[in-house]
Amino acid sequence: MEPLGFLNTEYVPASQLKIGIQDAGFVWGATVTDRARTYQQKLFCWEEHLARFRNSCEFASIEIPLSDQEITEIAEHLVKVNHPDSESSVVLVATPGIKSLPIPMPDIQPTFLVHTIAISNEGLQYIRTNGIKLSPVVAPLGVNPQIKHRSRLNWWIAYVATFPCEPLLLAPGMDELVLETWNGNILMWKENTLYTSPSDWILNGISLQRVLEHATKNGIPVQERPFSIWELMEAEGVFVTNTTYGIAWVCELNEKRFPSPKENSVFTTLEGAFPN
Repeated sequence: MEPLGFLNTEYVPASQLKIGIQDAGFVWGATVTDRARTYQQKLFCWEEHLARFRNSCEFASIEIPLSDQEITEIAEHLVKVNHPDSESSVVLVATPGIKSLPIPMPDIQPTFLVHTIAISNEGLQYIRTNGIKLSPVVAPLGVNPQIKHRSRLNWWIAYVATFPCEPLLLAPGMDELVLETWNGNILMWKENTLYTSPSDWILNGISLQRVLEHATKNGIPVQERPFSIWELMEAEGVFVTNTTYGIAWVCELNEKRFPSPKENSVFTTLEGAFPN
């Protein structure tokens, strides 16, 4: 049976979810998004993800006519009917709708859709076992990093340039300071302290915040400050946080190998920020 999705006002087969070619989400790349996931078939950190989605929509001048309660009920229903026996990601997407200019047009309704994706246990286990390979690339100047959006041509170019590694974004003209990866936030473990890049430089991830709070509760010092790619390569451990896998270890950065998490007790502690 084909999974369901939600488009504007109704549930539809997932294959019917679409953004029109005249939609500003296609014409302008003006697409806001957020992704949450389930643990034990229950939405995890949902209030935080929904609040971030609302903030991103506000930054982008997109007004969603549904209440938080209505969006929550939609998400919970899709999880229940699409993935009753597995974990899933829930993706929220919004665009300004069909409009040719980025100015207020009250008669134009935004496009809003919700869909789900099954989470592969095999894929997660591969990441946990083998880690992530990163390769640095300088970030182009562009959209406010606080907006979680789909205007990702810069990431596509970076991904192609660094494949088969994942791109690690560096700030332009700033002594190769580290920003984030294409799908997560970076943490550096060095000299018994956990470091993260300044929050106003990056998308200040919900999973990142959960890890930092968990670290603090467990007596692990946390510091927010700039650090360079060269300092990162000298770290005792490098980690990536995101919604899908929570936290993962970096096995390689620019051809420098890092030890397995089995040799890094702090990583085991940080994994406790997420349900099993």
